[in-house]
Amino acid sequence: MRVDNRTPAVVGQSFGRTLQGEECIFLILKSTFSWQADGRLVPEREGAALVEADLFTGEAGVSSMAYAADTLPPKARTDVYLVGSISLPEPKPLVDVSLQVGSHINKVVRVFGTRLWQRQPKGPPTPGRAEPFSEMPLEWERAYGGVAMSDPKLFEPCNPIGCGVVTDEEAPGPGHRLPNFEWPAEPTSWGKRRAPAGFGPLCPHWQPRATRAGTHDDRWKQLRAPLPPEDFDVAYFNVAPDDQQLSAFPSGEIVTLTNFTRRRQESFVVPPSAFPVTLVDDGHLIDRQAAPDTLVIDLDERRILLRSALAYVPCASLLDLTAAIVGPLSLGERKALLYGKRYVRLRECGPSREPRLGLDGPTVPRAR
Repeated sequence: MRVDNRTPAVVGQSFGRTLQGEECIFLILKSTFSWQADGRLVPEREGAALVEADLFTGEAGVSSMAYAADTLPPKARTDVYLVGSISLPEPKPLVDVSLQVGSHINKVVRVFGTRLWQRQPKGPPTPGRAEPFSEMPLEWERAYGGVAMSDPKLFEPCNPIGCGVVTDEEAPGPGHRLPNFEWPAEPTSWGKRRAPAGFGPLCPHWQPRATRAGTHDDRWKQLRAPLPPEDFDVAYFNVAPDDQQLSAFPSGEIVTLTNFTRRRQESFVVPPSAFPVTLVDDGHLIDRQAAPDTLVIDLDERRILLRSALAYVPCASLLDLTAAIVGPLSLGERKALLYGKRYVRLRECGPSREPRLGLDGPTVPRAR
């Protein structure tokens, strides 16, 4: 299928099936904005490429995700997540950082420098004084979680690569790291379990995403495979922590970041990123919309990345899909498509006076 992209976004397409097994096409659009010091978002001419598969900061599956794949199907909820590092104007032993998205998200996490466990004459060890820091990567390795050193069966399913999980019998040693990220209302204490605190994307085999993938048992192999299980939850496609998901994309809302950057507090307005899409299906024009469902804030690159997605099931066959026009389509262009003609924008002729065609490639079969 030919794609005519008239937007600044990067566009990709893939073919697959719906949860019910119907053939469909996925259109993915990715918009990239440069985040200016005054809060303006400037569209980049050459936007970031689509991420075809989950990218990790280290070894795949056992390190934090740097970026989640852009090629996921459309999401039921909007993801908001951060990547990169915290940068302070001057070293501090601890700081509270916050992410605010309109009135929908107001998340506060306490960030510490390196700490060591202090043995006590009586009772469990306690956290020592934090060392000042000026840079702190947003990595799940630095949040509560991980595997107990003395019992590999004891681990945190929501963050198996973190630190802080111990057994009652363990004594503090060089391998026992304290989390750098914790909830202000839940300070770290020896042996006490708590929810991991972080802002980045979650791996697909972590909870709660793993449970949402459904039951892959013998019954599924016999009756459903390769389709998802009957108890598959579309929330599996959401990669942000649950407290960073929204029921609707926050177009026009103000995003405020506090203590993430050297400017202490910065904000920007979320731009609209819904795109009209016209599909040519068996000679008919089908109007749809690629809806935004992901907002990524890259602190290191000072970039804002927005993903929009569309899933379309053809009337009869994928072979009947001949073109997709992403962006505005004039009435004249619609008529040209319907009647299998080429549309020529005479007012856009170059110095050579050669007309520039608005729709390149083969003509479309006339609608019946």
